[in-house]
Amino acid sequence: MSLCRCLNVEPFPEIAGMDVSGVAVLRLDRIHPVLSGNKLFKLLCHWQPWQASRQPGWITPGGVWSNHLHAVAFLGQRLGIPTTGLIRGYEHLPLTATLQDCADWGMQLVFLSKVEYRQRYHQAWQRHWSRVTDSYFMGEGGALLTARGALAVLENGKDPGGQAFDELARVCSRYDQVWLAVGSGTTAAHLLPRLPPHVVLMAVNTVADDGAMERRWQQEFAGRQWQLVASVARRFGAQSDVLRERILAFDQQGLPLDPVYGAALVETFLQQQSLWQGKSVLLIHGGGLQGRRGIGLDIDC
Repeated sequence: MSLCRCLNVEPFPEIAGMDVSGVAVLRLDRIHPVLSGNKLFKLLCHWQPWQASRQPGWITPGGVWSNHLHAVAFLGQRLGIPTTGLIRGYEHLPLTATLQDCADWGMQLVFLSKVEYRQRYHQAWQRHWSRVTDSYFMGEGGALLTARGALAVLENGKDPGGQAFDELARVCSRYDQVWLAVGSGTTAAHLLPRLPPHVVLMAVNTVADDGAMERRWQQEFAGRQWQLVASVARRFGAQSDVLRERILAFDQQGLPLDPVYGAALVETFLQQQSLWQGKSVLLIHGGGLQGRRGIGLDIDC
């Protein structure tokens, strides 16, 4: 069955005093209760490289409320694949609900200091952890090593990740703009080269990176239609009464949001009305809701 049949698009909830008649939401959070949204898409992209590595396990870094770690641990448990999480956190503290799920599903948790965790992008550091655990290394958030490397992998039409992103691009092709929240930028890097020329990717950057992502995209995606929009949150994962109120309001309308990505995407979108007014727009709900647990909200709302 085509994945498109599982990609549920619905009208954006009504907002008092704002015309959102041309706005829709792609509910990737409804694909699966745990392997929801872009986490599943990105894990599929790792399938062929992992098999080619001939390493039995998976290892990947993440924070204490990481959607990516949660998905990796769950899928590893279901498939009998050993998993290791390199955690930005402290071993002496109680496990968060997210990490407790990971541990219950058999993931080995290795806690790292902030200094150690900052090395996660260094290839020597990645090779070290891959070697000592005999595991295939997945980048933070499910990133492949580079966007260009990802594209090379996805050129094979039989690749499940490539097929999934092809289907996603077909859904996006019906709109003038596609808005999504970006952290590592991995989903955008897979999707952007697949979009037709008339579609502009509007990426809400949830990370204060001093322009690093924009500089990288200018090199890797020259000629593509995209715009990076700064998140209303001043730093990654920053909480505010405004975002919490937005989450609670959309809960009442059946659209669950997390504080790190979903709420930041929606709030930024609503504050940038001049960028999308009069256009057909698709917002991509990335699916990850673990951040709700970090502010005391249920993920089953």
